[in-house]
Amino acid sequence: MRPKTWIEVSKDALLQNINELRKVVGKDIRFLAVIKGNAYGASIEAVVPITCSKVDWYGVDSLDEAILTRTMCKNPILILGFVSVNDAHEIVKLKLTVNVYDYDFAVALSEVATKENPAKIHIEIDSGLVRLGCFPKEAIALIKKISKLPNIIIDGLFTHYAQLIDENNNEIYFEQLEKLNYVITSVNELGIHPNTLHSASSGAAVLYKKTRLNMVRLGISLYGLWGRKHQLDSILKKVNLNLNPVIALKTTIVNLKMLPAHTSIGYGHSEKVSKDTVVAVLGAGYYDGIDKRYGKVGYVLINGKRAKILGSIAMNMCMVDATDVGEVKIGDTAILIGKHGDEEISVYEFANAINTSTYEIISRINPLLPRIVV
Repeated sequence: MRPKTWIEVSKDALLQNINELRKVVGKDIRFLAVIKGNAYGASIEAVVPITCSKVDWYGVDSLDEAILTRTMCKNPILILGFVSVNDAHEIVKLKLTVNVYDYDFAVALSEVATKENPAKIHIEIDSGLVRLGCFPKEAIALIKKISKLPNIIIDGLFTHYAQLIDENNNEIYFEQLEKLNYVITSVNELGIHPNTLHSASSGAAVLYKKTRLNMVRLGISLYGLWGRKHQLDSILKKVNLNLNPVIALKTTIVNLKMLPAHTSIGYGHSEKVSKDTVVAVLGAGYYDGIDKRYGKVGYVLINGKRAKILGSIAMNMCMVDATDVGEVKIGDTAILIGKHGDEEISVYEFANAINTSTYEIISRINPLLPRIVV
């Protein structure tokens, strides 16, 4: 059965992106593939089997994502987000590494861990993002306390950058890096030597060697993207990096209509056609991940030609002007994100049309849609 709407995940693009990123960051730096948010929309179940022999670690947001990932690989898995103390037993049993910033959670892990199966943790240093983790002096005190607990290995220290450059294009990441380095030096003086040190996500990893330490966390770049087009342009001026988009979003023409000029269309009659128009009704809407703001401004590809979205986006459908795309029929494919011949609707174009980032576009694609590895 062919699905009505689906995601295609390019195996070749994923593997090429890993190779390209390894060339830039260096073969001796550990590669943590960030697969939170259902692998940025590509799906954990599609991405892990392709990449598990090519990357060192996986980074997920939640215990649920970690459990799913563990069913497909033996790689170390770091849970970057919140985990309840009630889940300590599951974490230890599945040999998961977890971000700890609360002493009570460390105690819970210690109580269920054993000498043969110790709990491994990473401590996040809040160096300016003001999310999870502890500020530097608090982190040092926490690490000192946790180090006295039995059956706990403080395997890693890390931070996450709030900003790499300021409005004047000055590098400011080092202010946060210095705070992490301060903690590393301080705990080393206490005789505590974490094995894994990381601060760089995609942008920092490819641009600033100092931030790589001995592991990098690569997310959006793994999927062949940066947050916005201007970031891509800026990075390519500094680094020779050939990344390819991993995700294509496709749907089906479910109906065709011939409308006379001046006919209104969609909920609220939100748009009126100015000429006789062939309307193709597509089987995808905001439930599938097409933001409502994309109505009247977005495009799709049919037969390798652009077709403008008409009117408002509905829950499971939207309409496009198929007048100039050649012969079409019910059951034909329309490409919402992806390429056909020389034409492309990129994630950058989609994001720019509604003034957001690529992260939001791909991570909000409905996780229930089928992912097909191609």
